[in-house]
Formats: sequence, structure tokens, C-alpha cells
Amino acid sequence: MNVILAATLLSSSQRANRVKADADLYLRPPVDRFGLLEISALEELVEVGYQYAKKEIEKLKNQQSRKS
Repeated sequence: MNVILAATLLSSSQRANRVKADADLYLRPPVDRFGLLEISALEELVEVGYQYAKKEIEKLKNQQSRKS
């Protein structure tokens, strides 16, 4: 089972790298404390991601307004 999981994670990692290269904005919220299969934490994960995205987008807006 570990081999299957490792192969899946490697494939996912490679795909994520391709997506990052094509993205205009790539965000990685701080969700390392959650387990891969921790479905019971879904609502908390969504909230963490939402708050992180709001903060990062605000930073981006501020950077853009300083450039103008």
C-alpha cells in the first residue's frame, strides 16, 4: 500500500509543479498540520484556505497599488 501511495503522491507533485509554472498566482495555505485523509477537518481546512487567500490577495493588491 505504501508503494501505491508514494507513486500517487509523486504523480500529484509533478502535476502541481506544472500547474505552478502556468499560474499567474499560486497560493499554498498553511495546512501541513492536517492529515492527508483528515476529512473530518474539511470545514476548518476551507476556513484556513479562505483566510490565507484573503490575506495574500490583499498583499498583492497593495503591491500593485504601490507600482501604479
